[in-house]
Amino acid sequence: MLRTVQQAKETSERVVAALKELKKSLMRHLFTYGPVPVSEGARDAVPQQETEIGPLPAHWQVVRLGEVFEIQQGKSLSPKSRSGPRMRPFLRTANVFWGRLDLSNVDQMHFDESEERRLALKPGDLLVCEGGDIGRTAIWDGQLPLCLYQNHLHRLRTSCRDVFPRFYMYWMQAAWTLLDLYGGSANKTTIPNLSQSRLATFLVPLPPLAEQQEIARILRTVDQRIEAEEASVRALETLFKTLLHELMTAKRRLPREFIAQFNDPSAGG
Repeated sequence: MLRTVQQAKETSERVVAALKELKKSLMRHLFTYGPVPVSEGARDAVPQQETEIGPLPAHWQVVRLGEVFEIQQGKSLSPKSRSGPRMRPFLRTANVFWGRLDLSNVDQMHFDESEERRLALKPGDLLVCEGGDIGRTAIWDGQLPLCLYQNHLHRLRTSCRDVFPRFYMYWMQAAWTLLDLYGGSANKTTIPNLSQSRLATFLVPLPPLAEQQEIARILRTVDQRIEAEEASVRALETLFKTLLHELMTAKRRLPREFIAQFNDPSAGG
């Protein structure tokens, strides 16, 4: 019984690993050729241009991040802000991962009215880590009615109609983890950090809006599969631990027919 659960968990882990490799391959393809099939003929049909951020479809533009996003850092955490009449939830770098937010532990501090107006997150805002795992980027989808952010995060907000924020979330992940484009952009001080001015100078692609949306849709579909399989792994881990405890403490007994096959010489067990 335990081995069956363990085998199911191992199968799900292999699927997760395969999906993550698929995502890497897709990101390389999509950010080089655009949303075309992964076939030699399809790739050959896309005219290319050489740019400072690598080969891109010839019809894509290259712009600076600060041209398409307003970039703003959050509020510094201080002992004084740890209490007050306007305690509000805020995000830290510990909440921001590649392509996702972990809201299981959201801290709070005091924000006055002007700070709240300036720093309240809106759906579609990108959050980029200034320190820690520099450049790590996720998108805010309005998971909480009100949430703000601290100064170790950059908030990227666009008012451009031809910019789809989720596309740039995936671009940042590809640029930092696969294409090695911005790795040298951190200020090498005692604690490496990514300044707002440096972030604004990053060169990024600007495809037509429909292509941004399609690329984001493809990668989001893979992410959803990964999330589902990782949830399955966690559920099977919990099941294994629960079964192990209950079987070893006799809180759960195996079915008689299951035990009988080991006591029956003809069963070959």
